[in-house]
Amino acid sequence: MLREALLEVESGRIKQLQLEGDFFMYPEGKLRELESSLAGTIVNRDNSFSKIKAIYEQTGLLSPGVVLEDFTEAIVRAFSL
Repeated sequence: MLREALLEVESGRIKQLQLEGDFFMYPEGKLRELESSLAGTIVNRDNSFSKIKAIYEQTGLLSPGVVLEDFTEAIVRAFSL
């Protein structure tokens, strides 16, 4: 389960991101790579989802029990706080 996103934003773009939760990602160790790949993304639902989807497709990432929308929702929710 994805619990939260810790987000640092500059000029509406992700500067730094940390995703927290109790979930697995395969290949192992790719979570930090996903987080850093999102740097520079404009923080809104459409941009965040599109970027996450592209990263999953390019890298073959799998996260059983956590869907792309879960990551997107955590990022957008963190931004609105």
